[in-house]
Amino acid sequence: EAGADWIKMYGSTGSFQNVTSVQTFTDDEMRVATETAHRYGKPIAIHSYGAAGARGALLAGAESIEHPAGVDDATLRAWAARGTMYVPTIDHNRFYSDNAALLGYNAEQVAGLDSFRLLNLATAARAHRAGVKFAMGSDAVYWMFGENTRELAWFVKAGLSPREALQSATTNAAALLRMPTKLGRVAAGYYADIVAVDGDPLQNVDVVINKVVWVMKGGAVVVDKRSPLEWEAFAIRYATLPAFRVSGLVAGADTARRLDIACMVWLLKGPDGRTVLVDAGFQRPDLIARWKPTDYQRPDSAVARAGVNAASVTDVIISHVHWDHFDGADLFPNAKIWIQRDEVNFHIDSTGKSINRAIDAPDAAMLHALRAAGRLALVDGDAQSIIPGITVYTGGKHTFQSQYVGVRTAQGTVIIASDNMYLYENLDRQLPIAQTLDPASNLAAQRRMATLATSPRLVVPGHDPAVFTRFQTVARGVVRIR
Repeated sequence: EAGADWIKMYGSTGSFQNVTSVQTFTDDEMRVATETAHRYGKPIAIHSYGAAGARGALLAGAESIEHPAGVDDATLRAWAARGTMYVPTIDHNRFYSDNAALLGYNAEQVAGLDSFRLLNLATAARAHRAGVKFAMGSDAVYWMFGENTRELAWFVKAGLSPREALQSATTNAAALLRMPTKLGRVAAGYYADIVAVDGDPLQNVDVVINKVVWVMKGGAVVVDKRSPLEWEAFAIRYATLPAFRVSGLVAGADTARRLDIACMVWLLKGPDGRTVLVDAGFQRPDLIARWKPTDYQRPDSAVARAGVNAASVTDVIISHVHWDHFDGADLFPNAKIWIQRDEVNFHIDSTGKSINRAIDAPDAAMLHALRAAGRLALVDGDAQSIIPGITVYTGGKHTFQSQYVGVRTAQGTVIIASDNMYLYENLDRQLPIAQTLDPASNLAAQRRMATLATSPRLVVPGHDPAVFTRFQTVARGVVRIR
């Protein structure tokens, strides 16, 4: 009733450093649980480190059995005959052993993990010879995510061919998940979740583990380690907010200090003709009347000073939903709008109503309209390579899920901080921005920016007028960042 797609049952002890493998439910209890799950149309996976629990899970009719070691040959033959899927998860115990000191495991526990891993591998080898069908699962925890495919190497050690190992992670896994017409193949109508590797995985499965050079997720390229694209980066000033309180920008600043701050967008020109903006400025008359900017020029006209027509902008990366960074998004009619999924969901509901004061009603309606038109590209979290040579990062916490941008240029990596770092003073004095949901996270993000950039001088703040004196002027109000 809560909407679960799968049921998982804990059929034996065994987890983390514990490899005791004692059956926790009787065979009859597992059978009743499986029958109940099936009555509701739900598949069931049964966790069982031990042979007895695995046998009970098999007799119960589970769709898959996870982790078992020491299973006897007769059970494996019955397993193959039933077509039940086997998910060994051999590698996660390697992870525990390798990281024992960090996890606080003692020598006896590490010995137990190593012994279980060898038994698990031997069981997988016998299961393969018996004809049991494998699906790859990682049981990844903590910081193991990203090492998941190491499981494939164990499968090859167990006697599977590289092709069979790859099938365990693609077609077999898709069949187990009941999504054989959506996952596991490169074909029309399937999810465009694709990796490219440097080498032939049918000859050496290691290339899938260590030589991934390109990743597409849901039709969007999220990793590209091929010959690098080098971008040109520019800052474009479209307005000035005069006499702005510095205490509204730098935590703890003197409340009497004032600064004429720059309103800017950032232009990224790609060698392949792609034209990307970071943020879109503002354009609404009510905002102009309220904030009284000087030297104001509508952002699309300001971008034209850099030789770019608004219609030719292919992408706009929105750092956050505040009016002076998002309100001009619809000035760029052909652009895909990249924004963090959590930033959208935190600020507007399914109807486009503002549910947080960080976004005002007109901009909330525009965000909803962009979503309805299919123009939003929703980014899921930190360190996401959204376009070859461009990566977005979270943690600045200016808003709920504000993001900043790293771009590869001929001079190295430039970081466009946007409002995650208002002024150079924030970074130089290690002071959080005044408007943040989490000062500690903001400071950590600023320190990270300085390490991600090839040089700290290539970290570009969101409102510092000094940006336009520190870099080379190429047109009125336009500087090249290098």
